[in-house]
Amino acid sequence: MRRLGARDAALLWTLLGVWAVCFTLHVNALATGRLAWLPLQVAGADGPDDYPVVSGFWSGAEAEASSLRPGDRLVSVGEAPLRGAGPLGFAARAYQALGDTGPAPRLRFERAGERGEAALPLVPVRWPGRVTFLSLVFVAAGAVAFVRSRGMRAAGLLFVSMWGYALHWTYFFGSPPALTPLAVAVFALGVSVALVCACWALLEFPPETARRGAWRWLPLVFAPVGPAASSWAFDWPLSSSLGWSLNLGGSIAFLLVMALLLLSNFRRASGDGRRQIKWVVLGVQVGVVPPLLAGVATLARPELWWLWELSLFSLAAIPLGAAVALAHDRLFDVDGLLTRASSLSLLSLGLVALLIFVIPRLGAALDEVVDPTVAQMGLSVLAAGALFGLRSWLEPTLGRALFAERRRLETESQRLRDSFDRCEKPRELLTRLGEGLRELLAPSCTVVYSPSGTVLAPLYADGPAVAPGFELEGAFARGLERLAGPVSRHELGRLPTWQPSETEVAALDAMGVDLVLPLVLDGRLEALVCLGEKRSGDLYSQTDRALLAGVVDRACQELRHFERERTLETERARSERLERFVPGAVRERIDGGEALDARPRQVTVLFVDIRGYTAFSEQHRPDEIFSLVNRYTAAVSARIRAHGGAVVDFSGDGLMAVFGAPEAHAEKERAAVRAARAIVAEVRELLAEGRGEEPFARDVGVGIASGEGYTGTIRSVERDIWCVLGNTTNLAARLQALSRELEASVVIDEATAQACAGELAGFERVGLRQVRGRNVPVLLYALPLA
Repeated sequence: MRRLGARDAALLWTLLGVWAVCFTLHVNALATGRLAWLPLQVAGADGPDDYPVVSGFWSGAEAEASSLRPGDRLVSVGEAPLRGAGPLGFAARAYQALGDTGPAPRLRFERAGERGEAALPLVPVRWPGRVTFLSLVFVAAGAVAFVRSRGMRAAGLLFVSMWGYALHWTYFFGSPPALTPLAVAVFALGVSVALVCACWALLEFPPETARRGAWRWLPLVFAPVGPAASSWAFDWPLSSSLGWSLNLGGSIAFLLVMALLLLSNFRRASGDGRRQIKWVVLGVQVGVVPPLLAGVATLARPELWWLWELSLFSLAAIPLGAAVALAHDRLFDVDGLLTRASSLSLLSLGLVALLIFVIPRLGAALDEVVDPTVAQMGLSVLAAGALFGLRSWLEPTLGRALFAERRRLETESQRLRDSFDRCEKPRELLTRLGEGLRELLAPSCTVVYSPSGTVLAPLYADGPAVAPGFELEGAFARGLERLAGPVSRHELGRLPTWQPSETEVAALDAMGVDLVLPLVLDGRLEALVCLGEKRSGDLYSQTDRALLAGVVDRACQELRHFERERTLETERARSERLERFVPGAVRERIDGGEALDARPRQVTVLFVDIRGYTAFSEQHRPDEIFSLVNRYTAAVSARIRAHGGAVVDFSGDGLMAVFGAPEAHAEKERAAVRAARAIVAEVRELLAEGRGEEPFARDVGVGIASGEGYTGTIRSVERDIWCVLGNTTNLAARLQALSRELEASVVIDEATAQACAGELAGFERVGLRQVRGRNVPVLLYALPLA
């Protein structure tokens, strides 16, 4: 950050030094209890041998409480004579007496030639810590804004204005007597400097709307307001009544001029300038409205004086708002804060009106029913609850009235989000996003980027400059993946974790990008939206960013949906390819997330083989062989699946199937026999097609065995294989081989035959036969060849 220049630094430290001296005197007066007001209005002595005369009081309450009367000649206060004293001399001696003799110095006076004595009617400064607090806040806020803005002219004038107000609050009347004239001069000077420099600052703020020429003399018309304020308080240099009128009129005129300048500057300013002016308006509103409302309430009900004193703490909002405007105007969503402040001001105004003018009358009307005090308290609570219950309606209503563009953004952004549902492809979605944001905000440029190879390439572009691409592995793209939401262009260079390269920054500046919206899915940058300044000139507020973040999040959800659909399509295609290699029942269990437990279970195993396959293979081309086997296995697999079985393995012309695994089958033996009959019939027709007179057996052999088999997955080097192992599988294979010797289409074992009585029409009892690999003969049944 560039430091202040020598002249600005000298101004800063000189003014802070003057304030520090006055503030030290103020703290001393506060500690010794000398902060009080003189409610007397005193006319100066006519000559050096005459005495000052009481000309009036601040209010009737002070006059009634005092034994003094207008026209009384003031002879002395404490031990100090008042001969030849003017209003300021009287105040100096009175404050000296306050320090010398205690909180109630005696005042000697002369009335109608007779002398009397009375206590000096002082009015203590209520809550004196308030003025100390305000003095600190004003000078600190002004200094911070001046330093942070690096000596900007408007900030320097604002600092001097804030310094003047801070000086004004440093009351240090008291002993020695010379301090009082100095304190009065500081009191008057502070007000004049504050108003004049505040007006000058507005003429220079924001810098793009600065007015020069004859305008520079306008603020000087407020210079007399300071002496008018001291005249009202001390009856010097003008009369108190004239000082009151000039002070009130000058203050009202200053507020009007300030409002007109702010309005005029707002209309001429850019987005940054408008945001700064909004912060000033917010500070003035929060600072001034509570004292105005409390002042009205105090005038109507003097016993509410404490409310007025308490409300003055809000004046601290004025320097704070101005400091934020100059030093950090992007701190919060100022539009939202203005809306809330305006709604609370209106509700507070309504509550004050009810409390002062309506509720007392209602309480009096209910006098015969309930105690008026209780009635007023109850009615006040009800009124406060009712009014502030309206806040949920009033605040959005004011927001729509004050910030129509935001309201449009709220409604139209929802429609834009809903329109994403009608997009069928990611490209269509991103194009719709770019078009929608352009229609909604009318920015100077709108560019939507999408990854293409190794770069972020513009998919949709609208703006005066050519949209360049960005490297996906560059600092800009990699950094965007770590962002949690939208980020403005000026924030990119201040992020602690990363910074774009100079080339990337130059590209953004060339396009006029003001806001960057990354679309990040699972830590991966899927798209990027770059927006220029809004057509209205307003900045992208925090609320705007939140609404735009909602649009981007919805777009990300749709992109995730498209990605999920692509994944499902890929998985579906892969599953369709795999099901040709994996048994259907096995695949279904895997797809359903079920485990394929390895365990023994009761199964029926079926083996089928083409007769004459070897001879046929010797006499035909490989493509003819492949065509025949392909049709054969398709037909056999369909019949097995139709009867609830699962194909386990293919081997040339041979095929193995199982019934009862992996899914249990209550009639696995019957299903296997029925499947065998269907296979024999269909394959016989298939083998007969187009065979001519070639010597090729047109039949198959099927072997079926039932019993215990061990089902499960065995692991090979490259993959897992689901299989059925055991004596039952071996027996079924042997029976299929025996079908050739027995000249049978189907051969089954005794266990299968017993379990499917009624399904064996056409089968013949073969009897006990020795099966290779088994020590005990097996009772067999066979279905002869047709």
